[in-house]
Amino acid sequence: MRWSYLLIRLGQMILVILAVVTIVFFVLRLATGDPARLANPPGTPEDIIAQTRERIGTDVTLGAQYVGYLWDAARGDLGTSFRGAQSVTDAVFSALPNTLALAGITIVVSA
Repeated sequence: MRWSYLLIRLGQMILVILAVVTIVFFVLRLATGDPARLANPPGTPEDIIAQTRERIGTDVTLGAQYVGYLWDAARGDLGTSFRGAQSVTDAVFSALPNTLALAGITIVVSA
C-alpha cells in the first residue's frame, strides 16, 4: 500500500516538473523573440547572427529545440549563460550552499 502511494506521488511529481519545464520553455521562446539577435549587439551582420543561431541551437524547429532541451536537461546540461558565459549547471551548484543555508535558517526560524 505505501509503495504504491509513493510511486503514484513520484509519477505526479515528474508530470508536474515536465509541465512546468514545458510551459517555461515555450513562453520564453515565444515571448523574447530571436535569441540570436538578443545575444548580439544591434547592427550585427546577418552572417554573424546565423552563426550565433547555429551555436546556440535555434537554427532548428521549435520542436527539435524542445526535444534537445529536454535531453540535455535530463543529462544535467543546462547550457551556457549568456551573461556570464559559464555553464548554467556550474552556476546553480555554486549557489546551492548559500541557498540551502538560507532555506535551513528559514525552516528553523519558522518552526
